[in-house]
Amino acid sequence: MEVWLASVEYIIQVWFCTMSFLKTIQDRLFPIRLISMEFVVPSTKPFDAGNWFETLVGQIVVPIVNSGKVRRYWFTRYQSVAGKTALFRFYTNDVKGVERHAKKLAGELGVGGGVADLSYTAGEISAHPRFLGTNQRQNDENTRKELIWDFLHATAVLFLDCLSSEDGDGRWSLEINQDGLNCSTGETFEAFHHMFSNITGFEPPVFELQEPGLPRFLSPMYFYGNYQAQIAANVGAQRHPFDGLPVPVTRFRVKF
Repeated sequence: MEVWLASVEYIIQVWFCTMSFLKTIQDRLFPIRLISMEFVVPSTKPFDAGNWFETLVGQIVVPIVNSGKVRRYWFTRYQSVAGKTALFRFYTNDVKGVERHAKKLAGELGVGGGVADLSYTAGEISAHPRFLGTNQRQNDENTRKELIWDFLHATAVLFLDCLSSEDGDGRWSLEINQDGLNCSTGETFEAFHHMFSNITGFEPPVFELQEPGLPRFLSPMYFYGNYQAQIAANVGAQRHPFDGLPVPVTRFRVKF
C-alpha cells in the first residue's frame, strides 16, 4: 500500500513539473501581450435595449474568457449621441487567436471592431493623475497601477458572475436580487456599491437639472453628448470641471 501511494505521489509530482515546464516554454515562445479591443455597438436587436452592454459582454466577452486564452481582463462602456462603444482590455499570449475569435463573434452580431490594438499600454491607469493624488505615504505609480488592475479585474469577474442567461432574443442582463434592503433596485451590484461606499466613505455626486420645457431629472454619473463639455455646478468654493450649461443645476451627494 505504501509503495502504491508513493508511486501515485511521484506521478502527480512529475505531472505538475511537466505542466510547469510546458507553460514556461509556451510563455517564452508566445510572450504575454497587453491588448485593447474596441467594439462599436449598433442599436439593432439585440442591442436595442438598456441592457446593450450586458448583452455585448455576454455574447462576446464571455466566450472569449471561457476559451481560456485571456488573463487578467477588464471592460467598460461609453455612450453618447454619437453611438455606443465598449472596450475590452486583457493579457494574452495568443493575440491572433483571440482576435479571430472576437471578429467572428462580433461579425455574427453586426458589431464593429474586435481588432487587437498592440499599441495599448494602459496609460490611462499608470499615467493618469485621477488614480494617484497627493499622498505623503505612497507615491509609487507602478504599485498603484497594479492595485487598480486588480480592482478592475475583480470588478469584471464579478460582473461576469452576476450575468444572467440570455433571453429568447439574445439579450443578457444582470441577475435579479430579492433583497429589498441592500438591493433596492433589484441589482446585486447595488450591494457591492454599498459596501464600497461603506469602506471608502465616498459619496458619489449626483446632479439635478431643470431644462426649459422638460421635467426636472437626476443625472446619471456621466453626462452624454454636449452636456459632457458644458455642465457646470458650484458648491461653495468647489467647482465642477464641466462648464457652460445654461440651465439651473443643483449638485449634491448621495449618502449610504
